[in-house]
Amino acid sequence: MGTTAARTLPPVGVALIRRMDNTSITWAPARIVPAESNNTTAEPTSEVTTTTRIAAGAAFRTPLGCTPNSASGLRLDGNGLGLVPCTRQDFTSGSYYSPYAPMLTFDSRGEITEVADRYHP
Repeated sequence: MGTTAARTLPPVGVALIRRMDNTSITWAPARIVPAESNNTTAEPTSEVTTTTRIAAGAAFRTPLGCTPNSASGLRLDGNGLGLVPCTRQDFTSGSYYSPYAPMLTFDSRGEITEVADRYHP
């Protein structure tokens, strides 16, 4: 009898976070579309939401940081995703930082291993 390797889910390129806490994120798939205000906006591609556990050791990155004192200037990768690391607590608490339209990356168990938020002026 053969074994099958667990497949890692592909990243969700754009997600709208509907709810989050220290253990999970509820999100809907989205896309970036042109807009008159701020050039672009994120809109859902489905109203169906998914709640996904956050993996131990998950990475959180934003364009400017998650706390008032963490920002060291705007830092983005070539896709406009943030490079400033945040703690899980600072990212999910929502006390200072509110995500715009992050990319979500998953492990073979389907848990979120990385949340990389986009810059949106």
